[in-house]
Amino acid sequence: MQNAGIRDKDGKSSIVRKRNAFTLVELMVVMALTGIAVVVIYRSFSAQQRVAITQSQVVEMQQELRAALEIMVREIRTAGYDITGLGLGFTSATSSTMTFTRWDDDVLPAVPRTISYRLFGGSLQRNDGSGFQEVAENIEALDFVYLDGNEPVPSVIGTPVAAGALGTIRTIQITVVARSDKLDQNFSNTAIYQNQQGTTVFTAPNDGYRRRTLTTTVECKNMGL
Repeated sequence: MQNAGIRDKDGKSSIVRKRNAFTLVELMVVMALTGIAVVVIYRSFSAQQRVAITQSQVVEMQQELRAALEIMVREIRTAGYDITGLGLGFTSATSSTMTFTRWDDDVLPAVPRTISYRLFGGSLQRNDGSGFQEVAENIEALDFVYLDGNEPVPSVIGTPVAAGALGTIRTIQITVVARSDKLDQNFSNTAIYQNQQGTTVFTAPNDGYRRRTLTTTVECKNMGL
């Protein structure tokens, strides 16, 4: 800030203070820089929000898939459980459906129970005699591979398993492919999903859905006893 000496109309000197201020150009530059900063911050926030939403959907999908698979594994492991010699076991076995019987002593009086699993309309469904109920939604593929008890290397049993070969099932490889509930506009899925035998069970149709596959092996310890 500068001071300048001048005289008033009476000849007396006085001090005039000159104040520095922003020019119009400077204000426009500041506003432009502020606008750029706001855009950058918004884009960064928007990107982080999309990532958070995507991660949340993937976690939810994986948790539902794991829960469904645990139910299947626990029940399929008991296929053929028989305390009365009724000859319980698998009654139908294809690459995407299965039906088996086992003794259910969790209820009183204990009874033989028939349980079925299938993929229907994008839903993994279970039937224990009371009708098919949804176990997990947004399921793209459900694949079963049946193995016999040959040692040291079990053989794959062709599907649908013939009636005479149902009793030879000892191990089942299960593969389930699930997808996210919502599309990701910034993602394109072209992945190929395979089972443990290397067979393709689902090919993503180049869309924006994220998918996960889980596979496990179940030993049917009651079969062949």
